[in-house]
Amino acid sequence: KKISGLSCSESVGSLALSLDWNERGGACESSSQVAVSMSDGSVCLVEVLPTGDLKMQRSWVAHELEAWIVGWDCHNRHLLYSGADDGILKGWDT
Repeated sequence: KKISGLSCSESVGSLALSLDWNERGGACESSSQVAVSMSDGSVCLVEVLPTGDLKMQRSWVAHELEAWIVGWDCHNRHLLYSGADDGILKGWDT
């Protein structure tokens, strides 16, 4: 049963390639964030509400080619890293 859904990219045919929660193994606050890397090179941040609903927080073009991976820093829940076919690893202060 589908609980909620949203589109992370305005590019037609763009695929979600990777996602990571910022609350890995920790106690969840009132809401959590999921980072999603997209095949059009963008990264988006999605808020997961306690109800299970998804709310887009923001999206940006992170790479010129497919963004294959995204991951939160395990020591700082505000730092996010992404890697792509452009051969660049980027860090983001969210």
